[in-house]
Amino acid sequence: MKNSRLERLRRKMREYHRHHPWRLDGGLFIPHEYPEAEVKPLSWWDDVGFILNGRRVIVRWLLMAN
Repeated sequence: MKNSRLERLRRKMREYHRHHPWRLDGGLFIPHEYPEAEVKPLSWWDDVGFILNGRRVIVRWLLMAN
């Protein structure tokens, strides 16, 4: 049994992506840029986006200290 709400959401996601495409750099959407002059060790948080099967996917991560 299909959930009509989720099916509509999937359809709307694909439609939005068709009309508002990302400008990808090597297949990745990188919303935060770090200038070469300020190169430091990796940040404790970041995110990156890509397109998988016509849908936008954003992966976010946090470095949690023990």
